[in-house]
Amino acid sequence: MASLQYTLEQLKGLLVAHIALLLSMDVFPQPPDAAARGPCQLLDAMQGRNNMHMPAGFLDDFAQHFVRNDDLGTLDDILVPIGM
Repeated sequence: MASLQYTLEQLKGLLVAHIALLLSMDVFPQPPDAAARGPCQLLDAMQGRNNMHMPAGFLDDFAQHFVRNDDLGTLDDILVPIGM
């Protein structure tokens, strides 16, 4: 059971990092409408738009990703366009 918990925590960390890259850089291809929304996709998920839903605790994990990587400037680049 501990191995499963460890694996799930690692997976969550990878997903948060991947989402951070999607919202802050053109690293991975996205559908044109998603690319046009850019960081506003985070707001869409927060508001449940377009069948997007944010899991509990995601925003904390997302912010911690940038704190751990000493990259608060990129976090600002994501949050400012959505009015946060």
